Amino acid sequence: MSFLSGRFLGASDHPVDQKGRMSIAKRFQTALDCDEEGRLGGVLCVERRQDARCLWVFNGAGFDKEMDKFDTGALDLEGDSDADHGEQRDFFEFTAPFTLDNSGRLVMPQAFREVVGIGERAMAVGMNSRIEIWGIERWENRPRGQRSPSKSAPLNTAQQSGGSPSASEGASS
Repeated sequence: MSFLSGRFLGASDHPVDQKGRMSIAKRFQTALDCDEEGRLGGVLCVERRQDARCLWVFNGAGFDKEMDKFDTGALDLEGDSDADHGEQRDFFEFTAPFTLDNSGRLVMPQAFREVVGIGERAMAVGMNSRIEIWGIERWENRPRGQRSPSKSAPLNTAQQSGGSPSASEGASS
């Protein structure tokens, strides 16, 4: 499936141990970079916006794409103003390279976890060029897009596709 090479897709809930280690799903591992010693890794960043406070995990290509935003003026850093440098400092203060351990786990620094509210569980969500890692409480209370199925009204694929309800649904009515 080379057309998906380097892409992060799907979502999964993971436990986080006391050392801040979280398993990275195999489907995500295949999109990470391999260092000189054969270890998988990339770049870990904190997204600090209040409505989307989470960790971002990039492979090299994804991080380069994000850095292009700095270069193309998404953050106006060419003006050399204190505000521009402040934005840059805020971003890079909580940005670090990482390699997965031998068990395929990401070690999330404590300061990063504290900023984004990651405790004993985290949700990893593939966002094409990056993975977002959310604390479960923030994930469950995040702003949702207009097309997102809500938790209160789960998507019933059988009914939407014109199929009949499952036997267990029929038994409860």
